[in-house]
Amino acid sequence: MKSDKKGELKILLMFLLKKTMPFVEKIERKHQVSVSEVEDILRGKKKIRKVAKGKVKGEDVYSALGKTEDGRYLSVFFILKKDKGV
Repeated sequence: MKSDKKGELKILLMFLLKKTMPFVEKIERKHQVSVSEVEDILRGKKKIRKVAKGKVKGEDVYSALGKTEDGRYLSVFFILKKDKGV
C-alpha cells in the first residue's frame, strides 16, 4: 500500500473512535498489546501492506509493521471497512 499521510491519519482516527471498553479489553487480554502501543504503530514510522483479500468484497486485510515508543516491534492488523470504519 502506498504511503499516504492523509489516509494513515484517517486509519488512526477510525481506530481511536472504536476504542470501546470491550475492544480495549480484548486486545489487552488476548494479544497482550496496549491501546497506546497500537497508537504508537499507527502514528509512527511504519510499513503498511495488504496481506489478504477480505471475506467481504472491498474490505481487505492490511498490516502495519512498526516499533512502539518503548522499542517493542509489533504488527497491527486491520480491515478497512466499506463504511469507512476500521
